[in-house]
Amino acid sequence: MQCFFPQYVLRYILTPYFILNSAYVVFQFHHILVPPSADMHGHWNKCKLDPAACTPLQIAILQAFRLDMLATFRPFAIYLGRGGMFINSCFAHCQSESQDTWFEDDSPRINKVLIAMRLCYTVHCLTR
Repeated sequence: MQCFFPQYVLRYILTPYFILNSAYVVFQFHHILVPPSADMHGHWNKCKLDPAACTPLQIAILQAFRLDMLATFRPFAIYLGRGGMFINSCFAHCQSESQDTWFEDDSPRINKVLIAMRLCYTVHCLTR
């Protein structure tokens, strides 16, 4: 897997962009924030299986991780004339798994506009 870190490359992108990301990416949670090698006694196992089972301290750590990620996105405001972003609090990229999810009546909206349509407005795409 190869990543381009937006805080470094975004200023060089000339085409419109739309960042769609979860504040709690499960892969990051399981493999970067709390990898098995750092949790040898399994204190995070229940929390990893079910976020509702996290202790208050674990929730605080997850929220700090989220705040750090959001702070990384803050400088993007400088470049928002060329794009936009939608950051939610799902523990997965649940908002973009299928076309049906994007366009359903209960899909995420900002100011009554579907996130999918905001993406299309940003990158000038055509949708169904």
